Amino acid sequence: MVSADSSTGLVNQGPNWQLLAAAPVLLLALVVAVQFFVHVPFDFVAPFQAALNILPNMGSVLLAVLVAWAAMKTGRLQLVWMGSGILVLGLAILLANLVGTPISLNNGVQIQNLGAVLAGALHLAGALIAVFSIGLARPDPRQRAVALAVGYGGSIAAVTLIVIASTAGVIPEFFISGEGGTAVRQVVITLAAGLFAAAALVVFINYIRSRSSFQYLYGLALALLALGQIAYLLTLSRGDLMAWAGRAGQWSASLYFLLALLLFLRLSGGRMADVHYVLDYIFPPSSKGYRFLIESSPDAIIGLDAGGNVLVWNAAAESILGYSSREVIGRPIRDLESNPVPQDFGTQEPGEILFRRRDGREMWLEVSLAHCTVRGSPITTVNIRDITDRKRVEEERAQLHKKLEDAHREANLYLDIMTHDIRNANTVTTMYADLMVEILEGEPGVYAEKLRGSVEKSNEILRNVATIRRLQEEPSLLVPVNLDTVVRKEIETFPGASIRYEDAPVEVRADGLLSEVFANLIGNAVKFGGPDVEVTIRVSELDGEVEVSVEDTGPGVPDDVKERLFRRLERGKARGPGKGLGLFISRMLVERYGGRVWVEDRVPGRPEEGAAFRFTLWKSTQDG
Repeated sequence: MVSADSSTGLVNQGPNWQLLAAAPVLLLALVVAVQFFVHVPFDFVAPFQAALNILPNMGSVLLAVLVAWAAMKTGRLQLVWMGSGILVLGLAILLANLVGTPISLNNGVQIQNLGAVLAGALHLAGALIAVFSIGLARPDPRQRAVALAVGYGGSIAAVTLIVIASTAGVIPEFFISGEGGTAVRQVVITLAAGLFAAAALVVFINYIRSRSSFQYLYGLALALLALGQIAYLLTLSRGDLMAWAGRAGQWSASLYFLLALLLFLRLSGGRMADVHYVLDYIFPPSSKGYRFLIESSPDAIIGLDAGGNVLVWNAAAESILGYSSREVIGRPIRDLESNPVPQDFGTQEPGEILFRRRDGREMWLEVSLAHCTVRGSPITTVNIRDITDRKRVEEERAQLHKKLEDAHREANLYLDIMTHDIRNANTVTTMYADLMVEILEGEPGVYAEKLRGSVEKSNEILRNVATIRRLQEEPSLLVPVNLDTVVRKEIETFPGASIRYEDAPVEVRADGLLSEVFANLIGNAVKFGGPDVEVTIRVSELDGEVEVSVEDTGPGVPDDVKERLFRRLERGKARGPGKGLGLFISRMLVERYGGRVWVEDRVPGRPEEGAAFRFTLWKSTQDG
């Protein structure tokens, strides 16, 4: 029974036709089962067998060409997967008979079996994409052509590589005449049968949804291929009954592909210019899913036709713009009291507008447009997002940023004035303190020494503050620095200290602040090591790095202090104000140069015999 659906122009076949179409599948399944359990003796090789292998599979290539044309017309990229599977299958069978078998039966079997695996995988991927409505957005013609070139070109290249690998003898042996298939071939055929069976199952699920005769025939073809692969799995020789059952499945599948092709042409008759109509029935989109996505979107989504009339107006559009869908559907959007789509918006790039609702409330909107053609009609999709809160936050952030910049400039001004004046005052105070130390003796002289020490601590604090400001304000531009020069200059600033140092003619990647690291580490050793402290500076070259050690014979650093000594304002052994900031700055500088800094016992396990401050620097390459 055949009935025509005038609303779709498609033909729905009755159940008797469907049973008749499924009969070859059931018959082939019965033959394979009987032969497996009974094993009927049979061995026949037909002289025209190669022609029977070649001619029916021409339909696969023709169908692949039609599917490619449909993919270009509709932009349905899932068709590329299905067409690639059909193309791979046809080419593999044709080349197996034209190239492989004339060389040896094993070569033909290799090409056909490996091509079947690849074809099954492509069919399954295409079927899954179709049933789950993946990738339904229609790309532009260039993207469609690229997808086809990749899919079909990749398929042809894959089959070609299989042929080359087979003829070159790099593929393990698949078939031994008189013995049957090898273990490798059995695994490959089992995989191919599983892929075709899974693809057939998915296509039949899609058929239940669409009731498309094309899907039904396509699913039967895949089922025949799956049964054919099972028969090939049990083949012992080229002419036994299982081999002929496998060929029957292969030929029948080719015939069903041809029938599907003819049915497609019949369904498309008179509507070739609007092939979307046919394919939307064969591969129906999940309209419920689309409606759910549109209605649940937090953004306003509006669909307009070529005349600017409203076709789609989702719930978010009602909430954001203040118009119900009943008020606007079918009306030109320009007739609205407040039009959210300015006339100069002709691009997909988002733009911002200040929109006034009809209740008088103003709001900022981000509007973006997308243009496409559906069945020959231009459609514009408008996406509108309420960015009022974001604009308010941006404005508040800009005001806060300006206040912070003003406060930063003001703080720097005060800091410059303070440090400049304090430094000048300290210079004068130091001169008088030095004079008092020379003149006074006894208890007054001790007070004069303490006064001079306090001034030195004040100068150290000022130097640390200046260093931190430079770290934060100056860019980290590392250049080659002569380490030996830096070390010697810093040693000269401690004329009364006992410091041992050997030449280290090496350049490292650093900047003008490297001397502060040595000033802090040597200064700590001299200041807190006691009157008889001895300081040793060592430089060791490693692979691409330099390790510097500043060791002293002072009281050392307790184990419970070592881990936190380089943190900000951690004081370790010192009691004076600002202590701990120098080591924190040293860590900041070393890390700025890409190294690390730590403290150890000068004599391992004996912290009371002094500390060893170590840090690493990167060697400078020739190009800096």
